[in-house]
Amino acid sequence: MRNLELMAAAVVLLMSVVIGFGTADLPVWSDFSPGDRFVPIIIAVACAVLALSLGWEALARPTHEPAPWPSGEGARRMFLLVPAVAGFGLGAAYLGFPIAVFGFVAFATVVALRQSWTTGFATAAVTTILIHTIFVVSLGIRLPKGPLGF
Repeated sequence: MRNLELMAAAVVLLMSVVIGFGTADLPVWSDFSPGDRFVPIIIAVACAVLALSLGWEALARPTHEPAPWPSGEGARRMFLLVPAVAGFGLGAAYLGFPIAVFGFVAFATVVALRQSWTTGFATAAVTTILIHTIFVVSLGIRLPKGPLGF
């Protein structure tokens, strides 16, 4: 597992460097407010700290143990949710983002996590409403619309 953790740490550290250099031409501060580079720099520094701590922890471990492969319930969830994520991507493009979010969250909670129908549909409804409120209403971001117009 040490090798996987070191690879993950290296990838995250590399992404931090890419974010840092990729936003080099943007201002960190503009007049009286944070500039376009302010948040990416915070994210890059946080990711670098996390990557270094993950790498340090992996190197400090005295033994190398193989990465566990999920079995039983974990394998079932994995084999259900990996295709569901792909279905979410296709569903967002053709059915619209709200319907895809509702379908994915309902499927994940009811089928993969084996929660009750009430819990699954309530979670899906709240998630869909929150995403719509935050991104569409508050931030004005246009999300993919489906045949029903939303």
